[in-house]
Amino acid sequence: MDLRDKGDWTTMPARPLLSVVLTLLLLLSSSGFNAPARDTGGGTLFMTTQPAFVGENLSPDQWGLGQTLLGHTDWVGSVAFSPNGSLLASGSGDYKIRIWDTSNWNEVHTLTGNNSWINSVTFSPDGSLLAFGSEDKTVRIWDTSNWTEVHTLTGHTSWISSVAFSPDGSLLASGSEDKTVRIWNTSDWTEVKTLAGHTGSVYTVTFSPDGSLLASGSFDYTVRIWDTSDWTEIETLTAHTSWVISVVFSPDGSLLASGPIDDWVRIWDTSSWTEVRNLSGPRGDGRSVAFSPDGSLLASGSTDHGVRIWDTSSWLAVQNLTGHTGEVVAVAFSPNSSLLASGSVDQSVKIWVDGTLNEPSKEEETKVNWVGLSLVAFLLLTVCALVIIALARGAREGFPDAHDADS
Repeated sequence: MDLRDKGDWTTMPARPLLSVVLTLLLLLSSSGFNAPARDTGGGTLFMTTQPAFVGENLSPDQWGLGQTLLGHTDWVGSVAFSPNGSLLASGSGDYKIRIWDTSNWNEVHTLTGNNSWINSVTFSPDGSLLAFGSEDKTVRIWDTSNWTEVHTLTGHTSWISSVAFSPDGSLLASGSEDKTVRIWNTSDWTEVKTLAGHTGSVYTVTFSPDGSLLASGSFDYTVRIWDTSDWTEIETLTAHTSWVISVVFSPDGSLLASGPIDDWVRIWDTSSWTEVRNLSGPRGDGRSVAFSPDGSLLASGSTDHGVRIWDTSSWLAVQNLTGHTGEVVAVAFSPNSSLLASGSVDQSVKIWVDGTLNEPSKEEETKVNWVGLSLVAFLLLTVCALVIIALARGAREGFPDAHDADS
């Protein structure tokens, strides 16, 4: 008797199991083992959601909108991250400073009490203090451990537009509409020096990373450079044709960026104080400028409601972040360069996220690949064992025995 008379292997009990094998393999291949992994402390799991605040369909070289912070009822003119990146402060024309928890973007504190427009906010280098300048002609200092006001600095004769701590935290500089910069000793909060020379309102001040220089930008269209060892003016930069309202040093101190209200952002070499770049974006592209802490990017807020991202290796604009409905007047990077905050005339703060956060690290990829391969091997071995058992059982039950064959 021909065994084929009893049917071939495809009619045996193994057939549905083989279908299961194929289905499992298709499911595994479609799920993909190169998805980002998440370490929960007890092992590596497959990630089922995107990291918090990462924009959808974001390519690795792009920034995307992660969060919009609402609550202010007037311009947001200043934003600042705490040194450890856990907090963001935003100052507004609504007379309030709002403190946001960057882990969930909840508002955790609202600072009030001076009933005046807040022009500038900044954290001390150790994060223990928050300073802000306002239109009531004072600089106020808050203790961030309990959010109480601990000092009020007086001396300016008009509104204060900018405040900045020195890198070691020993000094605080304040710029004012009274055309002066005042230097304060943070150990006893006494005034150290009044810097005069500008012929217009001083709108912006910043220290160099090593603390040896102070730059101030003014409505007189100039940027003045001061030597902090004796507080003498050592350079006056005169290329701008409108108010200079934002200045910032690069993290290594080799460059200075200056942003005007109706002109182009200019980049200066601090070794010679020569202009090395004129960033050819829209006019008014320098309402606020900020270098990323790693020095690879420069962000500039614009009158066209956008935030321009510039690659500092080529000085090309690599992206224009859109979403605000008013002029962008404040920008600040987080300490790890992964987030960018922008404040606007539209009364909002937007948080932009570096697109590289969508990419898993090599270590994560390795973890996931090993887990995936182990899971595949286990499933294949299990299914193969079941198929072998089914084939053996089918052979016993479906094939003729020797007696039937002889007949």
